[in-house]
Amino acid sequence: MSQSSLAKAALGSLALGAFFANAGCIDAAACDVSDDGNPPIAYEGGTTTDEGLYYSSPLHGGWLHFPGGKRYDLVHGLGFAPQDIDIWLSFSENGVGEDEQNSTIAPAAGNSAVLQLVNDERIRIKNDTCSEFWVRVVASGKPGT
Repeated sequence: MSQSSLAKAALGSLALGAFFANAGCIDAAACDVSDDGNPPIAYEGGTTTDEGLYYSSPLHGGWLHFPGGKRYDLVHGLGFAPQDIDIWLSFSENGVGEDEQNSTIAPAAGNSAVLQLVNDERIRIKNDTCSEFWVRVVASGKPGT
């Protein structure tokens, strides 16, 4: 085989490899994470305590489905803008299991959960990725802080 044929074969193999390497990203191109394409969904569930604590879901289940681009307006009912907000993600709707083998939670990082708005009525979060999660938000604070 000539050097020219070897070069063409190598180039063809490289192009084919690049095509298959990017094949998993084809669906991601169809994922719309724009704010215009994902209006926030008002969520009025969750629990608010007299001690100034709000949580969107129980620790052991009922977490909110949080696919790519999803935005929630969590109506917290605290009556003030919370100062401390923790966003937790899971690959399971059940969040924390009863033992370490079934626990699949981690603090949100990067743009997997973006905090877009915090005021005395709501917390707006957004999944600014094309990955699918379930989410739990815990917020707290004191009036006037």
